[in-house]
Amino acid sequence: MKCGLRNRCVARLHGEQTDLVIRMNSCFYPNRRTQRRRTPNCPAAAIAILLIACLPAAALLTSEKGAKELSPANYTDWPGLAAAINDPARVYQVWVNGNEQFFYRGDTAALNRVLKKFSETQTPRLQVILRPGPGPEVELENGERQPADWSLQIVGGIARASITHRGLDAVWNMDPTLTIYLTEGIALADMVIPDPIAVLQLEDLRRRYLEAQKLEGEEIRREAAQFLQVLTEDAEREGEAAAVFTERVNAIAGHVAGLRKKRPVPPQ
Repeated sequence: MKCGLRNRCVARLHGEQTDLVIRMNSCFYPNRRTQRRRTPNCPAAAIAILLIACLPAAALLTSEKGAKELSPANYTDWPGLAAAINDPARVYQVWVNGNEQFFYRGDTAALNRVLKKFSETQTPRLQVILRPGPGPEVELENGERQPADWSLQIVGGIARASITHRGLDAVWNMDPTLTIYLTEGIALADMVIPDPIAVLQLEDLRRRYLEAQKLEGEEIRREAAQFLQVLTEDAEREGEAAAVFTERVNAIAGHVAGLRKKRPVPPQ
């Protein structure tokens, strides 16, 4: 797999290689301990693995650094979403067969700007996932690797058709999803998440995967188990990192509870 500013590759997965379960679906990424073991030294290659892990056939990949404007004509399934996609805070983008992820860096003010644009997307459901940071590392235009502060994912094209056909939509984020990685650079109290965006936390994802394991069909149960495993592994931190993770989980839980008194989570 070659790496470059605008790179393409074709990757074919065989057999049970879906054990590479670090998925862009829930913006999973390994903690620092597992990242050294699993993640290639090439950001585009690493993110490609994340995206193609679920696809049973050939996958076409494109990726690009920076915030080059992308045409709204590419996102007609989500009218208005291009405004959030093309925000100047974007630093990286990767696309695999319609499963597309955008990564951003910035402060709370920049995040609120993107949240407002995101909320204006004309689609039945939008969701935000709040989770402890740091986010996944991406390569910037200057060659540095830095963690993303938030990311935006959409699932369309071949990827969406494959997930739906295989009945895996119970675990995948099929609606436009903005994931925020809570760190000291993002002030939770100053974050403004407009209506009608649904706000989720890690516990919501855990419950979703547990429920999916009760469904009929071996593939969906296996998929749910893999997603749940990655969620569990990401929480396995040691020492000060573990304390910080727990503190952020609790802060997010309190924040989400307050939001839900005003607006309950709509059904998926």
